[in-house]
Amino acid sequence: MLRLLLLLRLLLTSLFAAVAAKEECYAINGKVECEFGDSRVPSGKIQVDLMDEDSFSSELMGRTWTDEEGCFNVTGCGSDFGPWNAPDPYLKFYHSCPISNGAILEDRRVFDYLSILPIPLPVVKEQGTITIP
Repeated sequence: MLRLLLLLRLLLTSLFAAVAAKEECYAINGKVECEFGDSRVPSGKIQVDLMDEDSFSSELMGRTWTDEEGCFNVTGCGSDFGPWNAPDPYLKFYHSCPISNGAILEDRRVFDYLSILPIPLPVVKEQGTITIP
């Protein structure tokens, strides 16, 4: 009987923990530009990942690629354990922007990231233009 009560308590605790996870969704619009000397040029086909930062690893919430003008729209949802713990979203960019001497390396996949303020849907966050040096 004691085993059954302990098992039932463990099951109910696990169920509460799963229900208590806090989920939030995000929609981010923006534009990515590569810095090229004294000018900035739109950069197409940059991979943009919407990530949720966690203690041990980050989780992918959404992924998109920029269009020819460098514009993107990425959406996604994330959840963290506990009702008090909201996701910590950030954007991760994989790009091939020119390096300081002006060379463009096609196989260069660098990532930069940008923290975003949590604004739950249905509000859309306008990130504006992001310049990658």
